[in-house]
Amino acid sequence: MGRYLRRRIAEAELTGQCRSGEQLQAIIDFLGKALIAINSFIEKANAPDETIGPRTFVQCPLSVEASRDWFIRLWNDNLVPYMMKAAREGALDYDF
Repeated sequence: MGRYLRRRIAEAELTGQCRSGEQLQAIIDFLGKALIAINSFIEKANAPDETIGPRTFVQCPLSVEASRDWFIRLWNDNLVPYMMKAAREGALDYDF
């Protein structure tokens, strides 16, 4: 995922479509860490076969502001509900 997004940034910088490459590098690092944290949560919720793949993040816009808005929408509309579902299903597997 990181390699793909870095290539997109490099191509956009070469064509003049992007000027904030350094800031976007930090965003890519954050997305990689977020993916690891999300999948770790899902695995700990006893649903290791339901982890998400990097494809979820490759559509990140190449603008700092747009990527922030995109991630907030992705988090609230897709990731949190998916993690809650995985946690609920995982809780059903436990014997309390």
